[in-house]
Amino acid sequence: MIGEKGGVGKTTTTYLLGATLGRVRGGSVLAWDNNEYKGTLGIRSLAAPSHDRTAIDLLRHVHDRPGQLSSADLIDFVRGQRDNKFDVLASQSLDGDSEVIDEQAFGLLHDTLSGSYRVIIVDTGNNSKAGTWQSAVAAADVLVLTTIVKEDSARTLASMADTLVAHGHEAKLRNAVTVMSHPSPTSHPDLEKRLTQHMGELTRKVVPVPFDVALDRGDVIDYDALSEQSREAWMEVTAAVAAGLR
Repeated sequence: MIGEKGGVGKTTTTYLLGATLGRVRGGSVLAWDNNEYKGTLGIRSLAAPSHDRTAIDLLRHVHDRPGQLSSADLIDFVRGQRDNKFDVLASQSLDGDSEVIDEQAFGLLHDTLSGSYRVIIVDTGNNSKAGTWQSAVAAADVLVLTTIVKEDSARTLASMADTLVAHGHEAKLRNAVTVMSHPSPTSHPDLEKRLTQHMGELTRKVVPVPFDVALDRGDVIDYDALSEQSREAWMEVTAAVAAGLR
């Protein structure tokens, strides 16, 4: 899940892709907040009953006990999402945290997590120059680009597509899925048409997602509260991503 702007649906897409995959295939799915500083996936997901550990805590554990981390150990670091049947690894949540997830840390965590999960959905920060952002793109089998139907978000998305090409990821861009979310009930059909046409030429699939009042508060995401139209749209997003893995 990549973007160069906040508020374009990266975290929501990460969570609902994880929830849809978890409900359809069941288990072995992780949504990982790979923001190098302070992400919001932990805020939007269900809390763990016994801990509030984050990726930084897991990184320290891996450093202290290299090669000794089992799937059972991860229970102490990830947050199970109950009926959604997937886990969340939150990013550090304190402004005062001095440690930062960098390129090397991403590689170490990715290798560790890949041993226990068959599907890992990575939510990035907004800085395409950050090592963790670039590492996530390099490791991805399918890129998911997110935007909302607004002019500034559309322009930022187009710029990010140019950034991917400039860094040698043109093939990944062609195989990518663009998720185009509506942030309010107000529609902008001309902009949506232009955005769909432009990103349809650059990426494999563009999937529109309707506005849903159940997501409007920015609180913990409740899959069961989504409208039927939303659930169908997120199923289409999930199917489009899965098609790129074949």
